[in-house]
Amino acid sequence: AQAKSAFYGWRITGLMLGPRAGGTGVYIFGSTLFILPLEQALGMSRATSSLLFAMANLMSAASAPISGYFMDRVGPRKVLLLSVVVCSLGYAAFAAADSVTLVFVAFLGPISLTSLNVAFNVSTAIVNNWFDRNRATAMGVLQAGAGMGSLIILPILAFAINLWGWRAAALLGGGIILILGLPGALFAKDTPEELGLFPDGNAARSNDGADDRLTGASTREALRSRAFWLLAMAGIFFGGAIVAVQVHFVPIMVWRGSSEVTAAAQLTMMAAASIPQVLFVGWIADRVGRLTVGAGLSLLAAAGVTLLNAGGGGWTTWVAALMLAGAQGIYPLTWATVGQIFGRRSYSTIRGYLMGLQGLAGVATPVAAGFLFERIGGYTQALWGVAIMWALAAVVLTMTLRSTSPLFTDQPRIRA
Repeated sequence: AQAKSAFYGWRITGLMLGPRAGGTGVYIFGSTLFILPLEQALGMSRATSSLLFAMANLMSAASAPISGYFMDRVGPRKVLLLSVVVCSLGYAAFAAADSVTLVFVAFLGPISLTSLNVAFNVSTAIVNNWFDRNRATAMGVLQAGAGMGSLIILPILAFAINLWGWRAAALLGGGIILILGLPGALFAKDTPEELGLFPDGNAARSNDGADDRLTGASTREALRSRAFWLLAMAGIFFGGAIVAVQVHFVPIMVWRGSSEVTAAAQLTMMAAASIPQVLFVGWIADRVGRLTVGAGLSLLAAAGVTLLNAGGGGWTTWVAALMLAGAQGIYPLTWATVGQIFGRRSYSTIRGYLMGLQGLAGVATPVAAGFLFERIGGYTQALWGVAIMWALAAVVLTMTLRSTSPLFTDQPRIRA
């Protein structure tokens, strides 16, 4: 077997850091920066701006199984190339929008349909193809890259909004996605087999030399398994909680007494703190259990939201942001688990269905948080609901571990 230090998969992971950082920094974390400027410039209510980003999550969720299908058939890299170009053009259209209707069209069309391919879907699929034993570690590196990108991109976007306005910042965001996304789309390889290699640098697993990418469950087998539906339920809980906090993060901190500039700094600090956290949890999860660590991160996030809700502002908002930083680490652990259980044969399609179900919660929770804010003038009830969702995610992830533990081996396979 090829030496671990020389394994080409780590170079592929490095190439995937570009789109991961760009998509996460501009869309996943950066979207919250646009809420207050859009409300001020176009007269949106908090409920309307929440609806915009909630519907964007719905469109992303609806497109995830379709994107996954095409990734499994034509390869993730081609999907990434198309997504990077279309997403960048979408941000240009967003920047040019002069009405609420056109803002919705730009965000719900080209941006929402492609942004998650740039930020998550393609890089996760490619890394899943290249790694087995060190899958969570590699996906943790991806997530850390997303945090590093956000650490750089968020202050740039916040500065652009403050100095030039939200339109210039939106145009800049599209350029960032294009510049960071194209190298990975042009030069990465979908599978190690394209270079005569195998996952983790191992020799072929089959005596007849069959292509290792064909191993694993079909989509139908996955949909009939208990593991799939437990992972889906966990994703609905933690995904809905994460999206609610992401969309409303800056408004929540302003509600808690921070200025908009301070809230942007807290968001940046949270992204920075996520880097060492996700690197550590990815490494440790490959050794002690991916779902066990994921459940622990869910409980930590629940505690962070509780502190944010009950702490009353000031230094507690900074501590809560630090505690919430690790929540992003739940994603790579979950997707590594999907690859471990179901293999590579239909990974992107299976993951796409999970993303779609998870996205439904990402539609409801931001809208509910915005509605509650409009109705009572605060986020107290919404944050208690988010804390409960993270606690439930920890419970279901633990149930998933107990029900599927016989499947957790270095050789991905499925037993319904």
